[in-house]
Amino acid sequence: MNSPDRIDELMEQGLAKGVFPGAALVCAVGGEVVLHRTYGLARREGGAQLLTPETRFDLASLSKALATSVATMFASEEGLVRLTEPLGQTLDLRPPLADLTPWHLLSHCSGLPAWLPLHERAEAAGLLESPVPQRRSWMRRQVAETPLEYRPRSRSVYSDLGFMVLEWLLEIRTGERMDGYLRQRFHVPLGLERTGYVDLENPRETSDFFVATECCPWRGRVLQGEVHDHNTWVMGGVCGQAGLFSTAWEVHLMLADLWKSWQSIGGILATDTVRRFWEVAGVPGSCFRLGWDGPSPTGYSAAGRLMDRAAVGHLGFTGCDIWLDPAMGYWVVLLTNRVHPRTDNRRIAQFRPALHDLLARELRL
Repeated sequence: MNSPDRIDELMEQGLAKGVFPGAALVCAVGGEVVLHRTYGLARREGGAQLLTPETRFDLASLSKALATSVATMFASEEGLVRLTEPLGQTLDLRPPLADLTPWHLLSHCSGLPAWLPLHERAEAAGLLESPVPQRRSWMRRQVAETPLEYRPRSRSVYSDLGFMVLEWLLEIRTGERMDGYLRQRFHVPLGLERTGYVDLENPRETSDFFVATECCPWRGRVLQGEVHDHNTWVMGGVCGQAGLFSTAWEVHLMLADLWKSWQSIGGILATDTVRRFWEVAGVPGSCFRLGWDGPSPTGYSAAGRLMDRAAVGHLGFTGCDIWLDPAMGYWVVLLTNRVHPRTDNRRIAQFRPALHDLLARELRL
């Protein structure tokens, strides 16, 4: 490494300019960690709390890659899910949604809308005080009755709704809720003690172990230790598009194990499985993999200009991102709480590529 001071300087600038109140950063080169730092505050509003390496972040849509996609990898290896099997063979759906497959959902080309304010519909229906199983069933029916907006596979539209359906499918085919299924197959074998979903029916830990996110006008409080995504919150904290919490170090451990599988040097999953999910899906005009994203080949890319275009990664609304170049064994975990206290803070959009380009230069890629 040339000068870790330059990396620290940029991260401190991020704090000073209000890009985020706090951040955690882990970088690996050749599969070996070369940088692990934390910066700033876990909470600023309502009493400052310092960020520590043990503080858990709301990973938001990183859950799609690190949870739902990984759970589908395991389920496919166990013969419980086939990527090309119509959803209607398992779920109570009507065409055309019934004719879609897990592949369509994972590659964001299902035709489903990007997002719907289902939490507001649930509130209007008087369901927010209902038992979680009732709310989950109602939310799934709302998605099941949503018309498609475009012809499947004709293009790609990033969709939370598709991952809600995928998590529903996994629950039926595995016979377990996804958080428990993933915990036994991935988190426990890796020794992850600070990774998992926060079950809002059965909260186990104080909110002080988590970074704060939004000062939320809808829920009327600073969110800390509960999922930020409103649709996932209505679902009880466990859903396909969001809900996973972790530390930067344990996200690194998950990426390291997936990379070992890709390289055929260990790892829990089979090499062929990980490589299949990390290949470009092939939807016109899209760089999505199966549950993962890739750097944009043209124009703006959150991964910067120097990240190899064969890399895989994902972004999270709360201010998190991961990028991994499997051929080089290079990955970056950046977790922030940029939505604390407001979600209209968009400075992360310019900060991410600048950081990734600096890391690439300083780590001599």
